[in-house]
Amino acid sequence: MLNKVSKALKKPKLPKRAEPKNWQKLWEGIEKMREKKDAPVDSMGCDECGDKNADKNTYAFQTLVALMLSSQTKDKQTFEATQRLKNHGLTVDEMIKIEEEELADLLYGVGFYKRKAGYIKRTSQLIKDKHEGIVPSKLDDILKFPGVGIKMALLLQQGAFGVVDGISVDTHVHRICNLLEWVDSTNPEATRVQLQDWLPKSKWTKINHMLVGFGQTICKPIAPLCDECGVSDLCPMAHWYSPPKKKKIGYEDDSGSSEFVLKEEEKGPSKKVEEKKEPKHRKNTRASKGTQSKDDKFFNNYLKKLRKKKITEAEPPTLDELEESNIYIRKKRTR
Repeated sequence: MLNKVSKALKKPKLPKRAEPKNWQKLWEGIEKMREKKDAPVDSMGCDECGDKNADKNTYAFQTLVALMLSSQTKDKQTFEATQRLKNHGLTVDEMIKIEEEELADLLYGVGFYKRKAGYIKRTSQLIKDKHEGIVPSKLDDILKFPGVGIKMALLLQQGAFGVVDGISVDTHVHRICNLLEWVDSTNPEATRVQLQDWLPKSKWTKINHMLVGFGQTICKPIAPLCDECGVSDLCPMAHWYSPPKKKKIGYEDDSGSSEFVLKEEEKGPSKKVEEKKEPKHRKNTRASKGTQSKDDKFFNNYLKKLRKKKITEAEPPTLDELEESNIYIRKKRTR
């Protein structure tokens, strides 16, 4: 009976997403625009932070640390912080020896740098104790490290070990894939699942780097450069959220030539916004109820304290009292 109930409660699997129209043309167009490699991710991405001349395990650990620092942080700050760590010594043993406060100072400028310093210390100790100082390549083992999510784990696998277990989706990939209507999702994890349904596996390692750079240079989250985009004619959302342009009108110049000159449309007189009049039955409700303003209430309470102390003249409140109340009052005298 329990088995039947549990089976009935299971949600049916969603059908696989079909290939979007013109996705190959869009891919080729974006790939062509990315040939310049002028995005920050091309020179300061996490795969560029590690020392490629070092041994495989050292490079894997440095890439892992860079990925941990990259969360909520721009590529430039991540790259600079990783370089400071490399100058200190970015190995498992060195990260175990260093004090957490000193490590946090080296990470200053990175988002949540104090928390990430603790993550790096704990991760280094886990690698030392459970993996004999060697960075694991299995997805399940990587996900056990504090502060490491599915996106970081997949990027580490691809960059350091050449293993492809899935598509790494960050904010740029999630946003652009929805704009191109390659997916219809509300979070990066749903985007990853839908992309893996139809995108050929040979392109899984390329899509993250390609779309991140595309999002940094052309398809920006704010003020995208749709006019400079080579696939705007295929993009269903091209110019949809571009800043609105001023309306222009054409007219013939004084010389009588047939050429039209662009001129800004003159704005008409601004409409005056009438102030809403308060109904008569609602006027002076505060006074009728006998309530006091914050200033008067604060000052009257202050006078009561003074009367208890038998002080005839009220001095202004102290700065501490003003800061606590956030009210500035004038000097008053007792009657």
